[in-house]
Order: sequence, then C-alpha cells, then structure tokens
Amino acid sequence: MVTDDGPESETEKGSEADLSREASDAALGELEARFAAFEGGEDGTDVAERLRQEAESLLEWAVESGREIDKGSFGAYVEDWKAIGGQSEHHVLLAPDESRVLKTTIPPHFGARGNVAAYVRNLQWSNQLFGDDIRLVGVLEAEAGPMIVTTQPYTEGTEPEIEEIQAWFLDQGYESCGYNQWRHPETGAVIADAHQGNLIKTEAGDLIPIDLQVIQPGISE
Repeated sequence: MVTDDGPESETEKGSEADLSREASDAALGELEARFAAFEGGEDGTDVAERLRQEAESLLEWAVESGREIDKGSFGAYVEDWKAIGGQSEHHVLLAPDESRVLKTTIPPHFGARGNVAAYVRNLQWSNQLFGDDIRLVGVLEAEAGPMIVTTQPYTEGTEPEIEEIQAWFLDQGYESCGYNQWRHPETGAVIADAHQGNLIKTEAGDLIPIDLQVIQPGISE
C-alpha cells in the first residue's frame, strides 16, 4: 500500500511502511551508526570506492529494514506530484495537496557532504535545532545508484533577501563565522550553507529553514 507520506516498501508489500516520526528517527539513528565507519578517505580512488561500498551497504540495509522502495509503486505514487526543483543535492517533488515534499538525493552522492552518515546526521540535527519534521521514507535504487528519499513539510513563500537572512541569525544570537556560515557563541551551534535558496520567507514575514547544513547542533538550552 501507499501511505499519505510515501510509497510502500519492497519488503513489506501489502502493509503500510511505518513513516511515523518515531520510526523515522529510529531509522535515521540506525543509518548514522551503520555508516559512521565510511567517513574519511577523501582523495583519489578512495572516494569512488567509498561511494561504491556505501551504495552497496545502503541497499542491504534497506532490504533488511523494510525501507527499500518499490520502483513501480514510487513511479505511480509521484505521477501527479509537481517537480519544484532542487539544486545539486536533491530532486524535489511537491504533493498535489501541497502539504509536503518528497526529496531524493542525487546519486552517486548523499547530500552536500557526500556520505550517508553526514547526510542523515544533518537531517536529525535540523529536526532538533529548527523544529523541522523531516522523515525518512526509504531507499530507492536508480541506475546511477541508490537514492535516500525523505519527506518534509512544504512551506509556501519566497526567497528572503540576504539582509533578512543575516538579521534572522543575528536576532537569535548567532555571529557570522564565514561565508554563509553562522555560529552561536553560547550553545556552540554552527550552521553553514545559509544562502537564499535554503530558507523560505512566508507571507507573514517569517523565515523557515528548509535545507541548511548543521555542522554542530550545539547544546540545547
């Protein structure tokens, strides 16, 4: 079956894959722990070999955990969804009711930092730091490699001005610590990639992060 948030898993046909926040958080934790060992090795053929090993292990995990997405189910499910872009990290599809988006990583990489552990860690920290509701749907195998599929609330709005982004961070006590990068001196949180495409300005004038890079989540107050 296909749930409201995503298509059925390959290994649980006939039943709904658990896409609750609790189950998603648990799955993200499993992935972070499993793939932490793959971090490192950033030069030459080591990168290609790491990507190959990560892809192989990710597909194995998806089957073991019931998070392998059925290709046919996925294609049918997103047929009426609207492509709304994405940049170098994701393809993004908007639900017909405009409540949520589906985001798929672009193989062979996994997000801005390229590896599974850093990618899922950023999802966890974004939920923690910004009160987001990013959930893991599963893993979809494509010709170029496996894609991590997530769902996230859709926010209607426009791109904020650079000055508005700066004011948003300053109002929360952050200090600039580099290009599009901010650090909170009290909590130790460090945020990167804070450009106009990664925040949305709502009609009410609020700024909502949608794809910032959390380098350090800091200590919760």
